[in-house]
Amino acid sequence: MLNCNGGRIARRVLPLVSTAAGWALLVAAIVAGTGSLGLMGSALAGPVTAQVNSRWTIVPNGGVDLYVRATDAPVFASTKFAFHPAIAKSTKIGVFTLIELVNPQGVRHEYTKTEDHGTTGYADHDLSIESFDFAGLRKYSLRDHVEAVISPGKNEQPQKVSIHAAIDDPFAFSNTSADAVFGFDPAGVTMQFSLEELTAFPGLFATSPGDAGAIADDTQWTVRFRVAPGVITDPETFWSDGLSGAIDMVTLKLQSDAASHVTATLATGASSGDFLVDTSGVAGAKAAIEGAFDGAGGQLPGTLEDVFSVSFAPQGGVTEYTIGVQPTLDLAAWELAVVPEPSSAAMAALGMALIAVALRFGRTR
Repeated sequence: MLNCNGGRIARRVLPLVSTAAGWALLVAAIVAGTGSLGLMGSALAGPVTAQVNSRWTIVPNGGVDLYVRATDAPVFASTKFAFHPAIAKSTKIGVFTLIELVNPQGVRHEYTKTEDHGTTGYADHDLSIESFDFAGLRKYSLRDHVEAVISPGKNEQPQKVSIHAAIDDPFAFSNTSADAVFGFDPAGVTMQFSLEELTAFPGLFATSPGDAGAIADDTQWTVRFRVAPGVITDPETFWSDGLSGAIDMVTLKLQSDAASHVTATLATGASSGDFLVDTSGVAGAKAAIEGAFDGAGGQLPGTLEDVFSVSFAPQGGVTEYTIGVQPTLDLAAWELAVVPEPSSAAMAALGMALIAVALRFGRTR
């Protein structure tokens, strides 16, 4: 049985600190006996991040100048935090006004609750609007930047945490409604899309619950191009499922696997009695996007200018319509796994055992 007389232990243990091995054994004994350094616990990891930069341009088809006629046509940024507890935020970040454009300001939506397991996070939204001439006609270009960041908390039974960040911007075309942004163009418009450099997926993906990194299956970026008959100013209504007469002309989804191979999925909509839709400008976009990401570690190295376009024209007596482009970023991660702390008695026993090893080490010197 170990003799715990203080003097005898000191005479045997203190000479050990003259060697590296002795120092290691002594420190291990102290830490195991007291747990004071807190090394029994969770894995250490940094924040999980993703960002997307894109641009879309509205070009008139029929020689009709796009003049701004609404006095207040807002653009909203929204963020949903699926943390514990969950919260949602929405902010008006831009507005068209009569004759001129008021360039929007960026906004950061931060998680402001006390999260049950210590998770924190935020989403940045930035939008800029530019008008310029194209073949003697005015067109508008909108550039957005969306970035999401999650710093996962710790949990003995890790749960998923996620952020859904979106920009919602329905623009109506009508000659009679005071709520329409633009005058009616009977030939419709073409919408051109560019994916800009520094678009990046997370650099690390989790392989199982509790691991550091993003969850590949639940991390993606999506953009939808929608048209619907009538003047619709409420973003929630315009982007709702089952909106009467609405056509999702193009939907692009980008997703990365754990090896940073990015896949592009494109879905196109069909013409209806209200709109003649032309999606021929989407051909080749999938190969171009995936090729640009190939070997780049999940980060787009350069801008893909006008990587695809979609065009539509009203028909069947439609005299006003609303269009919109909705970029959304979904980022998900696991809470970090925590190893339950051993009881104080067990820690003390482990510390005494390590001291015994130190004493035996001293007798062999």
